[in-house]
Amino acid sequence: MPRIKIEHHELFNEHLWELNELLSDFAEKNGYTYHEPMSAGLYPKVMLTRESNISQAIIIDMDLNHIGKKFEFFFPEIPYSLSANCWIDEEKEGRRIRYSGPYAAVGGIPFSALKTSINLHLKYLHAHLENMSDEIIYACGIRHYP
Repeated sequence: MPRIKIEHHELFNEHLWELNELLSDFAEKNGYTYHEPMSAGLYPKVMLTRESNISQAIIIDMDLNHIGKKFEFFFPEIPYSLSANCWIDEEKEGRRIRYSGPYAAVGGIPFSALKTSINLHLKYLHAHLENMSDEIIYACGIRHYP
């Protein structure tokens, strides 16, 4: 299978710019850094992150198709997922240990619907992250050894 050219990825991510102003405003009002399309990889995705003792991310990314493969072309009903993740990284004995907290997610949202409902989803995911504490995250245990 031939490699997809970067120009194709730029076109494939183009629809996400429709959310740019809304995501930028939300990020600024709530203390997140907005990572524009293609800043987190070539497959359509945008991220909002916050760094403190608890790292947080809201991720909006294109789903996979019904057989678990990446879509190659955009269409208005292409499904997207949104998730809110939080974690604490610590150094122990020269290794980084990641404690991952509970996450919230919603998936299978057609992009055409996401454009009109994204504020509701962002509000929900942001509220989930606002309720996280060190105690909750540590109670989830070690999830990852990067």
